[in-house]
Amino acid sequence: PGKPHFVGYPTMNSICKNLLDHENIQIVLQTRACAKWDDSRRKWDLTSHGERKPLGQFDWLVGGDRLSATNNRADLRDAPVDGFKALVEPIVSVPSLTLMVAFEAPLDNVPLDGILFEQKDDGEGKQF
Repeated sequence: PGKPHFVGYPTMNSICKNLLDHENIQIVLQTRACAKWDDSRRKWDLTSHGERKPLGQFDWLVGGDRLSATNNRADLRDAPVDGFKALVEPIVSVPSLTLMVAFEAPLDNVPLDGILFEQKDDGEGKQF
């Protein structure tokens, strides 16, 4: 509340894609970053996960998923993100499996763009 919240459009990663095109953004590939808030400098310190190699200090941390606010992220457990945590804590995850398949050519003879399979009960308590 009181701070802007953004959702990427037309896809959820649109915000990140546009940020990466900025001339002052340096991309570090194949790196899992860990974040730690430095209260004295009011900056985020980013390091690589394994080697703890410094990746820089930043004024902002952009989180792309609600799991960043859970205790599963040890690096953010003590971070000052209580407002974000309060907003996403009530969200219930729905277990799902997503599969994306690419073909060399369009499947023009298949009259659909996607298929959704929902869990069903066979009447005897077994789910399929």
